Amino acid sequence: MSSSSLRPSWLSPGVLGWTVSGVVLVLMFGWWPYQHWYFDEKLSIFTGWWRFTGENAEWAFCPIVPLVSAWFGWQQRAKLRATPVRGHWSGLVLLALAMLAYWVGYQADTAYPGFAAFQLIVAGLILWLGGIEWMRILFFPWLFLSFMWPVYPLEDQLASPLRVITAGWASKILDLIGLANDNEGSKILSSADAARGLIQGQRFQLDVADACSGIRSLYALMMLAALYGYVFLRGLWPRLILFVSAVPLAVAGNLVRMILLALGSVWFGSEVAIGRMVDGVEEISLFHELAGFAVFAVALVGMFAISSLLEGKHWKRAKRVVARPADAASAESIADLKPMIIRSSVVALFGAASILRCASPSSQPPLSPSPVNMDLPVSLGEMQSQEFPMTQAERDNLSADITLSRRVYIGPGGRQMLATLVLSGQTRRGLHRPDVCLPGAGWNIVGRQEVPVMLGDGREEGAMMMRLFRDMPDPQTGVLKRQRGINLFWYQGYGTATPDYYGHVFTTYFDSILRNLNHRWALVSFFVQLPPTEPGMMDGMTEAKGLLDLQEFIQKIAPQMIVTPP
Repeated sequence: MSSSSLRPSWLSPGVLGWTVSGVVLVLMFGWWPYQHWYFDEKLSIFTGWWRFTGENAEWAFCPIVPLVSAWFGWQQRAKLRATPVRGHWSGLVLLALAMLAYWVGYQADTAYPGFAAFQLIVAGLILWLGGIEWMRILFFPWLFLSFMWPVYPLEDQLASPLRVITAGWASKILDLIGLANDNEGSKILSSADAARGLIQGQRFQLDVADACSGIRSLYALMMLAALYGYVFLRGLWPRLILFVSAVPLAVAGNLVRMILLALGSVWFGSEVAIGRMVDGVEEISLFHELAGFAVFAVALVGMFAISSLLEGKHWKRAKRVVARPADAASAESIADLKPMIIRSSVVALFGAASILRCASPSSQPPLSPSPVNMDLPVSLGEMQSQEFPMTQAERDNLSADITLSRRVYIGPGGRQMLATLVLSGQTRRGLHRPDVCLPGAGWNIVGRQEVPVMLGDGREEGAMMMRLFRDMPDPQTGVLKRQRGINLFWYQGYGTATPDYYGHVFTTYFDSILRNLNHRWALVSFFVQLPPTEPGMMDGMTEAKGLLDLQEFIQKIAPQMIVTPP
């Protein structure tokens, strides 16, 4: 009788190693309060992830990913039984990197390094406990796990460019099918037709919102492409080609959606095709909802077609794992238990060290003083101001400890300058990007560039300039008038500033880790509205004059706003 038959099944090396690993994962990612997912509540990575994906429909597929990944791993169980357990030292390297990423995310109060830590620790555990051959077998299930994490910066960064690209191509296609239109930025309006008595925008008005840009379906389509390619295609290159094709297919699907909305507006009217405003809230029509399914319909048909070109009979080929007899597995003896005890102990020590490192006082960087003076001056030279306090809608979307100061300054010539300060709270950075908030107020962004601003004390900082417009009907004639504006903004930290949103995020990470300093950031924003014009018309000189006036205004008011560290 073999020694393995005398050993209780629960005492096998595999059960011991993965039980200890499971406990470590639960403690690090399911129990330890890791990040302020909400302004007043610090949650573990898994708890915050579960709530976030449940509250954001575009990431609702993420909780399904671990189940799919586990199923793929289960399909490989026969291969794993037949593969000798030879733990490799490279797993320790990944575990060390995971520990570093875990601490970085905790120190900076953000979950993304924690997501990376989970991916690294799972890979490290497979290598450390199983070995290189185990990693080869489980590589795709492990890689597929990366789709479980909501990559909000990807959505944030790509949404605006995809809006403009989608609108531009949709405009060209509408021209080809005989629907004359005018396009600027992400907005498409039917062209005026004097012969038929139609004003601009009367037949249809489309604005490619973030939800219609393709990015909210892109990540899900990338996941489907990876899944489809793994199951039905052979070879690395066909799978990569199909995976990359998810990007143009997502845009193509949204192009079809925009064309359907334009045609529906012409055939059935805007209220039926798009929706209507009810008590200031847009009510999406059934036609609009159904048109949304075009994104996935086009993408899935496109995936099938691309796969057919790559491998003509791919749909007949499903991967099947041939189960091997249980006795094909390598026999384990009680002697196998000692090295696994050592390896499991290392995993346990790793988990304990990660949590203890985060719990140390040095992982609680102090909050810096406010970098701005929130009391904006009532007057500035000949300019007088009027205060605009935070609205209830703004209060509902911001943390209770975020403060806002906003005044509109009116000069002798009637030119108005809006100055706004938004100071983040005590527990979590809650600053939004203006190019995320402004579209919600009806503004379209048609361009952005970094410009210099003088702060009045000899210092020069970079600010982000955004050119904006929105179309509003004339109350008397109903004819659309285009309102244009310029927004200059930057993020002010304690003794540092950056015009870029992700620049201020990177500075937060850098200083919290290397300087043990948690910046209390402020968004410094200025806006000037330009004289209204006809849609499609733009006066470059008026815009240049507005920018110059805004820069001069900032030079005057900045010394009273920015706090200089001693």
